[in-house]
Amino acid sequence: MSSFTDKEWFPESLYTNWLADSLVLMTASLLFYHMVQSESLNIDYRIAAGFAVCLILCSIGIGLVSLYPYYQRMSHVLHYETSEQARKENIYKVTYTIFGAIILFIQACIALFIIRGVIIRKKK
Repeated sequence: MSSFTDKEWFPESLYTNWLADSLVLMTASLLFYHMVQSESLNIDYRIAAGFAVCLILCSIGIGLVSLYPYYQRMSHVLHYETSEQARKENIYKVTYTIFGAIILFIQACIALFIIRGVIIRKKK
């Protein structure tokens, strides 16, 4: 039979791997958009903004696909545990979930600011 740490480690490792993938995708989208803004790449800013926002939305999607199952899996594992360690793991679960949600919110705000910047630039 597996120990508590084995059952707990699996959801956490999946979550951190997916979150890392999401953040790499976010970084790539911002780097791409910055390269267009600094004219390292010769692409129309509206097309670049569209690509960057699409990549950010993919990043948000990956974040959501990882955050919700992580929360569910950890809730399931911790439901059957009553040890002191399980109580601590519950705090970690809530903390990881909150920080994951904050990251997703910031990514969505960045996408909105990119869209806003394109709209403002178009009006000028």
